[in-house]
Amino acid sequence: MSKDFLNSLSKFFVGIPKFKILCIGDVILDRFVRGSTERISPEGPIPILKIEKEDFHLGGAGNVIRNLSALGVKTDFFSIVGNDINARKIKELLKAQKNVKYQLFSQGRKSTPLKTRFISSNQQLLRTDQETIEEASIGIQSNMLARIKRSLKDCSALIISDYGKGTLSSRILSKVIKDANRKNVPIIVDPKGLNYKKYNGSQVVTPNLHELSQATQMSVKNQKEIISASRYLLSRYQFKFLVVTQSSKGMSVICKNPKSKVVHLPAETREVYDVSGAGDTVVAVLATLIGAGYEIADAAKISNIAAGVVVEKAQTAVVYPYEILSRLRDRSLSFSAKKVMDLATIKENINLWRQKGMKIGFTNGCFDLIHPGHIFLIEQAKKECDKLIVAINNDNSVRLIKGKSRPIQSDYSRASVLSALESVDAVIIFSEKTPFKLIKFIRPNVLVKGSDYKIGQVVGGNFVRKYGGRVKIVDLLSGFSSSKTISLLGS
Repeated sequence: MSKDFLNSLSKFFVGIPKFKILCIGDVILDRFVRGSTERISPEGPIPILKIEKEDFHLGGAGNVIRNLSALGVKTDFFSIVGNDINARKIKELLKAQKNVKYQLFSQGRKSTPLKTRFISSNQQLLRTDQETIEEASIGIQSNMLARIKRSLKDCSALIISDYGKGTLSSRILSKVIKDANRKNVPIIVDPKGLNYKKYNGSQVVTPNLHELSQATQMSVKNQKEIISASRYLLSRYQFKFLVVTQSSKGMSVICKNPKSKVVHLPAETREVYDVSGAGDTVVAVLATLIGAGYEIADAAKISNIAAGVVVEKAQTAVVYPYEILSRLRDRSLSFSAKKVMDLATIKENINLWRQKGMKIGFTNGCFDLIHPGHIFLIEQAKKECDKLIVAINNDNSVRLIKGKSRPIQSDYSRASVLSALESVDAVIIFSEKTPFKLIKFIRPNVLVKGSDYKIGQVVGGNFVRKYGGRVKIVDLLSGFSSSKTISLLGS
């Protein structure tokens, strides 16, 4: 994207609280139960989870609200919940969101949807769902519609976040969509189920591949089939655009006009940590930009970048304007992008290198403010192998290690410098504190660290030695340190 576009987007985010988005949909309470699994139950072949922590997050349409709040958008939110402890927890969580006004309508004994995920070592062991799916009474629907109608008067976009839990009856959707169209408010829908007729009149509908296949009963295994299914859906209903999200393959924007060019956007992800809630991020960013008057193609491009940011985070995460802008600025850097690889690309290269009998080396670090000491380490590492992979901590994991003031340079900026070095054959960005997970994936022939480590302290060293690899400690140049340089600059 051009420098002018980047500047205009920066100015937009500065003034973002000046307009409002209305969101209606099913709010869900997400519960995460974390612990350790060190034993197998004697009662059956199942792990015993020793619970150490539990926390709660807004899920469903609630996660859309979290993303809108993170963007700085004023938001009105309407949903239907039960009269239970889960609803009270949701109110607490909504109250903590900035710029959000909410109205939760209680439906008698209806339970509030609760999803519980049991997690050990960042792996999900089990998910349980508690929910009662039923439409609200006509009285509650009428009250909700009256309040939504008032909110529509000064909103820039309407989000319909349908999770199929009963909030969005056909009656509510029909009246809300008609009212929004009368006021020329763009409508962005995150759909659910087979009945897309209830969304008639919406400008943008955002199915994922599974939802698209369900709604059309058509195969969507490749881009040609995706376009064909999308055209079929657009021909049947009164939508202007489909934005089809495709997980690791990105997303496609398909217009109702069959002569219009399909815009396919490859995934912007560098390393996938957790895909939960990425669709909610797409909807929130898409609606925000469309509501601000951006063209659908540009709005989709930014939404795709935002989704790439959140899947690098744990749990149902959110994206902030500075992260989007940082990612856009990083993309404008001129460096050898071929050397900065994701997991899939680096695996392909590793397989090719190994077929040629090449030895693969691996080293890692933060590499913030790259100095001669870093260069020397990398050159020494290269002497130990044919192909050298350098892994760097992403911005979030650097903050965990070095503190909130670090890094000085973004992960893509650091990757760009490293990729320019002749000794470096591949650069990969990882999100954990240590590269152990990455080392297990790559299985290098030699693992290289500087002499500030003892051989027994090297993360992944025991694992590498077990399959016949080597751990090599190389000399360092004394007197060079990123932290020392930064401290001098601040003095």
